[in-house]
This record gives sequence, C-alpha cells and structure tokens, in this order.
Amino acid sequence: MGVSLKSIVAGAFFPSKGTLKQVFWPLKGLAIIIFRGEDVMMQGSFSILILDFDGVYKLQKDLSSLGEILDFEGSEGIRFMTSFAKLDELDKLIPHRDKTIAFIGGGKYHHLSLVFLRRIKVPFVLLLFDKHFDGLKKGSDFVRCDSWLNFAFGLRNLLKVGFIYMIGGGRGKLHLLTPDPSGLLKFLEDKWVYISIDKDILDVSIARWGKGWLSLDILLRLVRAIPREKIIGVDVCGEPDGFEFWKIPQSEAVNLAILNSLGMEIPTRFHRDLYGWSFNA
Repeated sequence: MGVSLKSIVAGAFFPSKGTLKQVFWPLKGLAIIIFRGEDVMMQGSFSILILDFDGVYKLQKDLSSLGEILDFEGSEGIRFMTSFAKLDELDKLIPHRDKTIAFIGGGKYHHLSLVFLRRIKVPFVLLLFDKHFDGLKKGSDFVRCDSWLNFAFGLRNLLKVGFIYMIGGGRGKLHLLTPDPSGLLKFLEDKWVYISIDKDILDVSIARWGKGWLSLDILLRLVRAIPREKIIGVDVCGEPDGFEFWKIPQSEAVNLAILNSLGMEIPTRFHRDLYGWSFNA
C-alpha cells in the first residue's frame, strides 16, 4: 500500500493511506508534513526518506510505500539555490538517521545533499554520479545546485570525491573515475562511503537536463560492488519535471532498481516488466 496526499484547502492536508506522523509549520514559506508508509519504514540498516518539494513522488506509489515521506510542497527559497539559514532549517526538519537513503527530487535540489553530508561525523569518501560537475564558483550567502560540491570540499571529514566519468584523472580531493568496479574499490580503500546519484547521468531521458552517458546496468553494478556495510548514506535526485508525467513510471523504476542494488526489497512486479530492465541481474 502506498502513501498519497490530498490538499483539500490551503494549509489542510489529509492522508488517504499511511499514518500521519507529524505536521510542522516552522516558518513562513516552509511547511512540512510527514507520513509513514504502511509497509516498510526501515529495511536492513538503511532508512528511506522521500523529500517531496513539487509533488513528483505522489505518483510513485510503490516507492512511497517503502519510506517516510516529507511533504515540502509549497516551500519557498529552495529550488535551484538556497540560503545557509534555510539549509540549517531543513536540517532540523529532516529526521536524523544513522544510515539514510534519501530521494530529494529533481536535479534542481541536488544542493540538498549538503544537509546529509554535513551530518557525517567520521572520515568518508563521496562517490558522485552526475552528468554535470556541480562545482562551479560558489557564492558566500547561497548554495546552488551547480555549486554545492565546492562547499562539500570544505567539510572536515570529507577525504576525497570520486566523480564517475568517461576518463580518469583529477587533482586534490577530486578524482575522475572510469566506471570500473575493481578500480572503484581500489579508490575507496575500504573507507566509509556516501553515494550521491543524479539520474541525469543515465543514458535514458528522465531528468530535466536530458540524458547522459552511463547505462543503468553499469550504475547498478558499481553500487553493488561497494560493500554494503561501508555505505554510510545515499541520496538520489534527477526526477522529471511534474508536467512530464509520462516519465514518472520509468523514473520510479530506476529508483526501485537503485534500492534493490542496495539490498532493499522492492515490489516483485518491478523485477522485469518495466523497460526490459532486470534489477537482479
């Protein structure tokens, strides 16, 4: 059973399925409603959080049934860029878990990876899957979806960043990695790993920014290669824009495939019937 939301009047929300957990009105322009899925809140050592800023997850009912939905729809000052004050506010509202898989919306919200990265208290490696290098020049007052990586470089516990790319190279903390499982494991050196995935890297057109160059099968193979006990957290973005509703089933299938590669149980009907992908390959 999934979790769906219905907005009847402004400021009044009613869950049709699932259990209402909390309602917050922390400040003007930032409202959050949290629902628990009836099926699974935590699978294994991971908890699943779904941050819904624009309703894109409302049609992903199988995904929604597997985690905890935080409804931020209507929140202001977050899309594409946000202030550090708003980032701090979000950090207070988003539940703190030891190991989280967070779905954070479209690539225009990728800077929210910082919420989770800043919480990490041990030395770790960031593994980044993205069509674009989100390390453009940073400003002093705002973090953007194309500059958040520059702020991540300054985190005390971040040892290095592995950016999956077509060729190898890099300098300093940034390393370009070809999609080779054995080379990836050598790079990780048995360190704690945080994985950030923007689905615009995939060679199918799901995300707002079009398609990339990496196949889903290779992405899943790389994720499976990492010892699960070393993964400290994951975030996934790259959802289609809401008006591109025909892309939602495919986007949800990718989300479920990623969960499956991390050892999560997913609805069995998704194992083969969507787009010819076998999630257990």
